Amino acid sequence: FRPFPHLAEAPMTPHPAQHPPLRPATWVRVTTIGWFLGFLVMLLLIPLAEAILGPGESMVGTGMGAGLGFWQSRSLRGILPKPSRWTLASVVGLGTPFIARDVTSRLGVEGWYSLPAAMVVGGFILAIWQWRLLRPLSERAISWVAACTIGWTLPALAMALGDRYRAEPWGALLSLTAMFLGGAVLGAVTAHPLVWLLPGSLKQA
Repeated sequence: FRPFPHLAEAPMTPHPAQHPPLRPATWVRVTTIGWFLGFLVMLLLIPLAEAILGPGESMVGTGMGAGLGFWQSRSLRGILPKPSRWTLASVVGLGTPFIARDVTSRLGVEGWYSLPAAMVVGGFILAIWQWRLLRPLSERAISWVAACTIGWTLPALAMALGDRYRAEPWGALLSLTAMFLGGAVLGAVTAHPLVWLLPGSLKQA
């Protein structure tokens, strides 16, 4: 006996997960703003950290990771179950090589550190962590590791080249350009790969 046969016979079909569409242009804008926010956080944290811990580079990576990761995570609400983990991945991932520099420096090991190299290593570490966050959403998430690493490597290479030829006017200009427009480069390199791997996002800029 079925008192409500029309309800009993209704098929139970799962609803696909929905999230706000993400456009490449949105990601470029978000990453560019996040880059400048990272600079601001970094500049605020460095004096505080030096007053407590002494001179070091740790806040360069962790500050940039905090500002950039936080601002990016805002555009991933409704896409990632816990967007705050994206911020954490950015802080720890980007901060790791800079923290390692401070630790080894206090142990008397010098000479291996450079800012561009630390950017590349940190970018790779955070790319691995962020891939783990994206993996449940897409089988193509592994492409994020390559895209994100390249996105961090390009401004790092420009900065290294500019530092090497800083005596030349174009060298100093290249370093400043990489420093201030690195976020736009990172966003441009990673925008289309991210949108491509996220189902339901809009491919148009």
